Amino acid sequence: MCKFRKFRLVSISIGLTCVAAGIQISRSAYGFPSPIDLIRDFSPDPFSTTGTTESGFYSDECGYSGADPNHFVTLTDEFSSLRVYVSSPQDLTLRIQGRGVDFCSDDNPDEGWIPSISRSWSAGEYRVWVGDWDADSNHSYSLIFTEGGGYPIQNSVFGTIDLVGFFEPNPYTVESLSGGNISTSNCGYIWDEPDHILNLHSDFLNLTISAKSEEKVTLLVRGPRGDFCSPQNASVSGSWPAGQYKIWVGDWDDGRYDTVLQLTRSATR
Repeated sequence: MCKFRKFRLVSISIGLTCVAAGIQISRSAYGFPSPIDLIRDFSPDPFSTTGTTESGFYSDECGYSGADPNHFVTLTDEFSSLRVYVSSPQDLTLRIQGRGVDFCSDDNPDEGWIPSISRSWSAGEYRVWVGDWDADSNHSYSLIFTEGGGYPIQNSVFGTIDLVGFFEPNPYTVESLSGGNISTSNCGYIWDEPDHILNLHSDFLNLTISAKSEEKVTLLVRGPRGDFCSPQNASVSGSWPAGQYKIWVGDWDDGRYDTVLQLTRSATR
C-alpha cells in the first residue's frame, strides 16, 4: 500500500513515485504532493493521502484555506460514484472545483458529520482545498477517496475517526463524554449507540486506544480484533487489523465525565 502524509505545488519532480493499481502519486522536488491520478476500480480502496491546512483566504461556506489548492486530482475515467472525505480531529471543511462544479462540505449529516462529498464525477482535473475555521492554526488531516469499497457509515454519538498508516498528529485525540443509559457488568454505564466509530484503513502492529479523564472511566472496543473491555485503566494496546471498530467510553456511576479519546501509534506503525 502506498503511504503518504499548503504551499504552491510545482511541476518539477524527482524519481520518488508510488504506483498502485489505478493510483499514481509522486512528490515534487520540494516534498509537496504532486497530482493524484485515479482510474475506476482503483486499489487500495479506500485510498488516502495527507496534508496540512493553511489560512489566507476566507469564505463563509468553507472557512479559511490557502490561495492554492492542497491537492490536484485527475480522474482518468468517469466515476458513477466516488466519495471524497476528510478525516481529522479538528473541525475542517472540504472544497472541490473543476469540470464546471464547485462543491463545499462542512459537516455532512448523511455521512457521519464529517466533510464529505459523494456523487458522480466526470473525467478530468479537479482542485481540492481542505479548509479550517481557525485562522491561526495549521491542522493535519487525511484526504480519503473510495468508490464504495470503504466502510459503512454508522451512527455514533461523537462521530467517525479515519486513520491510515503513519497518521498525524500522533497521538490523535478527540473529545468524548463517559456514561450512558445502559448498565453493563464489566464496563459500567454506556450508550446503546457507540461514542465513536473508528475506521482503520491499514493494519497497525502497535496501536494504543485509551480514554483520559480526571474521573474513573472505562473503555469498550468492538471490531475485527474482538471485544475488549478495560474497566481499570481504560486502555487497550496491541496489533489491530484494518477494519471498522465501535468504541464506548463508560463509567461506574453514569457521571457523564469529560474525557479525551487518545489513539497512539508506534514510530514504526
